Amino acid sequence: MERNLPLVAMCLLIFGCSSNVNVAGGAGSTAVTSATGAGGTTGTGGAGTGGSGGGEVVSLSCPGEQTPPGSTSLGLSGFVRTLADPTALTTMPSAEIAVFDPGGTQLATSYSNPGMDGYATAVIPINNQGFSGYGIVTAPGYLDQRLQRNRLVTYTEQWFFAWLITQAEVDSWGAMLGVKQAANNGILMGTAVDCDGFGLRDVVVKIDGNDQSVVYVDGPRLYDHPSDPMDCMTDHSCSHPFAPMLQRTATALTGRFVVPNVAPASPVLVETFGRLDENGPYGKMASMAVEVVAGSVTAVALYPPFEGEP
Repeated sequence: MERNLPLVAMCLLIFGCSSNVNVAGGAGSTAVTSATGAGGTTGTGGAGTGGSGGGEVVSLSCPGEQTPPGSTSLGLSGFVRTLADPTALTTMPSAEIAVFDPGGTQLATSYSNPGMDGYATAVIPINNQGFSGYGIVTAPGYLDQRLQRNRLVTYTEQWFFAWLITQAEVDSWGAMLGVKQAANNGILMGTAVDCDGFGLRDVVVKIDGNDQSVVYVDGPRLYDHPSDPMDCMTDHSCSHPFAPMLQRTATALTGRFVVPNVAPASPVLVETFGRLDENGPYGKMASMAVEVVAGSVTAVALYPPFEGEP
């Protein structure tokens, strides 16, 4: 896994109150919390085989239930910035954000505002059913990005935070690490998040049942880099939002991961696994079938399900 290419392109982050959630994953990892706040995660299911790196034995879920849709439309908002300037010290490029339903019907088109640090918002019809589709972000000179998450959107909220990446930046990472991204393959980028949308540390990610191709990335922050505590005080103010952490076998504090060279022939199954404590059973947190497009970035956020959901 250390030799894979961390093609860092985009992080999908959902804002909200964070929760005291002791969730970790993988053999030898320790349970740690996400950021502080209200809410929580519960573990359901019985004992079984597994434990340290074994089979699934519990299902980790969020307390309560999905907020039902309360209107016929909702707003999806967020920021589009560049990997080279993630804190918008310079003027951001204008990007187009097209929003589609799961069947591919376009619902809305919006444009990020360079004068507002790349802010964008789109109002879409939901007919009291919620939104489970995807967005496509395009900007001249940058790779296209497909945005998606596994939780239904039922009310107006901040839905994404995107960093645009150029092909030259992809090639630079490849030259550094001796790995070349094939032009006919795609790049999968994701974030394992808690019930309120904040990244989770020490979560193991599997792609079609295998974790060997997954690379875990993160920006420097106090927990991992005590000598550089001010660089990443929050997920959204990092001057280096992504950095290779090739020694890791699970997510760092922001929950980010990337998988290069994903064949776009069919949807891939992305799953996250964790523990409620370091001695507890190893359980599946979330799963999602994801479409990867050749020559572009697919970015996903994976939430645990609500209680009673599959």
